[in-house]
Amino acid sequence: MAEKHRSILSLPIALAWAALLSTFAPALPLDEAWKSFEEKAEKAFVEGRLNESEELWRAALGAAEKKSQQGPDVATVLNQMTHLFLRQHRYQEAQAALSRALQIREKSLGKDNLLTLETMGNLALVKHKLGEDKEALNLYRQCVAAKKKTEPKSPSTAITLTNLANLYSEMYRYPEAAKLYSEALQIDTDALGSGHPEVARDLFNLGALNFKCSHFEEAIQHLKQAEKAYQALNDRSGQANALHYLGLCHAKLKDPAKAAEHYKEALRLKEETTGMEHPEAIVHKLSLATALDESGKNDEAEELYLKTLSNIKSAKQPHHLRLTECEVDIAHFYRRHGQKEKAEAHFKNALNSYELLSRHEKRKLYELPRAYASLLHELKRDSEGDAIAKKYLHVYSPERNEHMKF
Repeated sequence: MAEKHRSILSLPIALAWAALLSTFAPALPLDEAWKSFEEKAEKAFVEGRLNESEELWRAALGAAEKKSQQGPDVATVLNQMTHLFLRQHRYQEAQAALSRALQIREKSLGKDNLLTLETMGNLALVKHKLGEDKEALNLYRQCVAAKKKTEPKSPSTAITLTNLANLYSEMYRYPEAAKLYSEALQIDTDALGSGHPEVARDLFNLGALNFKCSHFEEAIQHLKQAEKAYQALNDRSGQANALHYLGLCHAKLKDPAKAAEHYKEALRLKEETTGMEHPEAIVHKLSLATALDESGKNDEAEELYLKTLSNIKSAKQPHHLRLTECEVDIAHFYRRHGQKEKAEAHFKNALNSYELLSRHEKRKLYELPRAYASLLHELKRDSEGDAIAKKYLHVYSPERNEHMKF
């Protein structure tokens, strides 16, 4: 297994690292070479020069392997370059790198060493991304247990608690998730202070979880605190997300006017930071349109729905999931208002873009085939409705470990 990992990660740069090494005059020792490449790779990554950062990380790996194939320096490079793989959704490569790094660190440093636990936590995150939740859960639990022994009040422990809570939340194990989110909040508040970004994130996590549990008053309390914290930090993206969930809470509490206020403010902040074409800005627009409709402002709602659809279609990068969501929301709008022919046209468009989605994305919109089939039955087109219902029977309900994510 280790040889396979080496071939994936190091063979493409067998000569590249040596060429880069020659740029260090007169003859940089290997100890200094890999560290220099590593530092430059980190800088390039932070600045968004991803191709350059990968070259430098691979050069760092080559220099570290030149010293020792199983040395701790190799594990350091493998662990750090995983940030690049995660950014680019290269999860299989991330898993290979982290598995090798964990093996090295466990052997050289011990299973309870903080660096070993860092790699274990990273590997758990990747396992989660790959859908291997059982393995992820086992790794997270090992990591949490060890960190609680060695550094129970450390922000590092809070990060692992949060990641495990995220997994529990996706598995619908909400009480366990809530307990861990609360632990993380207490640790971060004590260690970092109430004004730290991690504390704002902890508050948001608790608010979002309470929303999922239909504890709307509790959710509002945490989300207001999170929104205030993000505002103080000048984190407009975080502030917009908190406002959006506040809107969702008020919508559930049958106050569409209040919900619309929060959606509008979230949309304003999101457009300032990311532009109107950003997928999250589209989420705000669709929610706002629904709130306007529920407030009786049907014309405004229709105009916003159609404008949003136009924005998605004219975007430089296609986003099939958001396009499908928008078509579905517009179809529901027209159906609510008795315009069944228009609703049918948008359901049909939605189904066309639905076919371009991944299996996981289709699960997120599992209600589309059912709603379309139901409308076709209302239009006395029973054979068409039955055909759609039969074709998409397997996506009628979401899997237990999947849910809509903001």
